[in-house]
Amino acid sequence: MFRALASAGTIAGTIAITAALTLPTAAQTVATGAGSTTVFPLVEQWIEGFQKPGGDIVTYQPTGSPAGREALDDETVAFALTDVPFAATDAQKQDYAQFPVAFGAIVPVVNLPGVDSLVLDAAILSGLFRGQITTWSDPSIAILNPEAKLPATAVTIVTRSDPSGATLRFTRFLERESPDFAAALGHGEQVAWQVGKGYRGSEGVAGAVAATPGAIGYAALADARIAKLAVPRLVVGGTRPIAADAPALQAALTSAFQAVPDVGAMEAALAAAPPPGAWPIPTVTYAAMAKVPDDNRPTVAALRFLDYGLKAGAADAEALGYVAPPADVVEKIEAPWSATFLGGDNDPLWPPR
Repeated sequence: MFRALASAGTIAGTIAITAALTLPTAAQTVATGAGSTTVFPLVEQWIEGFQKPGGDIVTYQPTGSPAGREALDDETVAFALTDVPFAATDAQKQDYAQFPVAFGAIVPVVNLPGVDSLVLDAAILSGLFRGQITTWSDPSIAILNPEAKLPATAVTIVTRSDPSGATLRFTRFLERESPDFAAALGHGEQVAWQVGKGYRGSEGVAGAVAATPGAIGYAALADARIAKLAVPRLVVGGTRPIAADAPALQAALTSAFQAVPDVGAMEAALAAAPPPGAWPIPTVTYAAMAKVPDDNRPTVAALRFLDYGLKAGAADAEALGYVAPPADVVEKIEAPWSATFLGGDNDPLWPPR
């Protein structure tokens, strides 16, 4: 039996309340998950579609990728969703399986009334997030936006206060593209921001930017769309400005798709410089689970849920701004499950009987 996991932030309460109102019967199984906030909008839709009367119940608490991994270590959840996978040695030591379940993007998000379209590059983002660029009318921004009427509004920086995969992806991009950012801050799930205010979760960042004219932050593309925030186009390596649209995301994730199911190779593909025209900050969310669980039932329920998300949840992914993996990629993701997840008698837990 999994111990209760405390929720973090207001967004965690949504699923927690649903779970409390939907009490399981003796024939039902509850599979509890926790972790990534960048994938929460998608997981929320998957849960709504997956749960049928009398069927298994899935609950999910968006506590952040590091907290999700910790919860799996503490055996408080059946599965963790994380934008940063366990190190291969740690996964092997803990006897965890890891596989991708969601593909998306981290984007800068801006609240600049009167400016409908904005173009930025890594040097400008570095200057903004290091406190070197303090007004939106700065000449470096004006050069990339000659037709925009940029106000002299002060820049407000919004970051993540909690360790997160979103911060890792965003800072890794800036470190790769901006020597100044690399020297000042580097990359990580949490960095020592020199300016701004932090908020918990991707939704927390998006909400703070939406409430603050002149603000800029970074969040999952889905949260940017939900909050109706502007997403600047980015100039990378002298390319034309790139929008975070479906073709650019597909191009950014092609190498990661080709590397499935090798998590290490997928991470290497994400860290590499993107091909021309590809969105430069793609992200993958991984599921991590015990290969031989103490209780088979939550693991089987979690696998059913993730299988539903990868297949029937494809339309939800595309509607929210994620990229649904092609059928052959889904097949590669799920192919190892039957040999990986085993009951105490070494009988395969997948496909479920």
